[in-house]
Amino acid sequence: MSGISRRLLMRGGAAAGLLAMAAGAQGATAQATGTLRLGLPALPEGFGGAGWTGLPAEVLGAGCVFDTLTAITARGELVGELATGWRSDADGRRWVLTLRESVAFHDGTRLAAEDVVASLVAARDGAGAGLLADVTAVEARRGEVVLTLAAANPELPFLLSDPALVIAPGGDVASGIGTGPYAVHAADPGRRMLLERSDRAWHPAGDGFARVDALAIPDPAERVAALRAGRIDAAPLDPAQAGEARQMRGVRVVQATGNRYVLLECRDPALARVFAHAIDRPAMVRDGLAGLGRVAADCPVEAGVEAVCHDGFRARALAAKSLAGADLALAVAPGVPEAVTRQVSLAARDAGLRLIPATEGGADLVLSLPSGRMTADWTLAADHGAGPFGDALRAMRMANDRPAAYVALAARLAEEGTVVIPAFADWIFAHSVRIAPGGPVGARFDLDDGRIARRWRPA
Repeated sequence: MSGISRRLLMRGGAAAGLLAMAAGAQGATAQATGTLRLGLPALPEGFGGAGWTGLPAEVLGAGCVFDTLTAITARGELVGELATGWRSDADGRRWVLTLRESVAFHDGTRLAAEDVVASLVAARDGAGAGLLADVTAVEARRGEVVLTLAAANPELPFLLSDPALVIAPGGDVASGIGTGPYAVHAADPGRRMLLERSDRAWHPAGDGFARVDALAIPDPAERVAALRAGRIDAAPLDPAQAGEARQMRGVRVVQATGNRYVLLECRDPALARVFAHAIDRPAMVRDGLAGLGRVAADCPVEAGVEAVCHDGFRARALAAKSLAGADLALAVAPGVPEAVTRQVSLAARDAGLRLIPATEGGADLVLSLPSGRMTADWTLAADHGAGPFGDALRAMRMANDRPAAYVALAARLAEEGTVVIPAFADWIFAHSVRIAPGGPVGARFDLDDGRIARRWRPA
């Protein structure tokens, strides 16, 4: 099986003034018991605004408070969530989704097709721009939503499960009101969020949790200490902490190989070419990720494109044309291991450049670890669907030989793009033995596809 074909499949593998928790969760059934305590690298100031991306959006958004139209199981199967069915016309440009009946938001209002339309339109103009770039019209019908595309896309139902495409009343994600199994009970913005099982949720309670208590713990060493002390039940780990966590009594470590990657976004293609040669990719995997990853070739999917070899002389020569001795502002996203940042700093030094912390005025470089997506098309749409490569992505979908078209687009991204992707990174998280998964652990996003509150239970 080719690299592209493999990528089309799932790869398994306390704040002062905070409102006191209620003694019992309203609406929690007999099966939903206990509190799931999470330690996350960051929490946003609110829903839908700045910072409402990545792990918070995946775990607290789509994983707790909101639903999407479709969902992907831990085994990689497409299932309905707020949509119970979908069909397309013969050319794949017009899709009709049938909505689940008798669904209510946490405030008691009924879900209507107009809420879905407003949510998708808002996402198309915001966090889901790349995913919905080809959607030319969204219409509400009684119990159905109709999407019209500029070009056929047979993978649209998969894309509709993306955490960026959650459904809110009138499309207002900032309200914090959803149809998910948990409703917001209290929050200390940026520090802590308390959720309770909603008595209006359409989801079966199963044997999950009555409450979720999410705490922001930016320091990875502090997250490990909190696990050791029993203050939290689960947390993502830096690769460097995995070995220590494995030795802790009452703690288990989960490693899952998915589609997450190290991403360095550059202000222009010339700067990207400098860092493509300056970064030592094997060292990024060995030292930056503690060996828990694999080398990548500047494309968010494994497409059989050969990775650029580390060449400090070439990097310095390219930098000398316009960047020699320049100070470059680097912004680092929450959750990026210090060891990964160190490898980028070493690369800058190798190219004769100096990195300085970015200010609110902007950054020349942005370092992050995006989640990736389940399929090649989905990943490329999320990252490039609304950018200069959008037309190439649409042409790729119509190609007779789609795997070959993926390879060609991947090569273009590596040569002409403004990003450097030196490595893929495994998911690493730890959990207390007082909680357990209800089945296989997913690898699309951290913490069991971000759905630990839905899929896990008290042990």
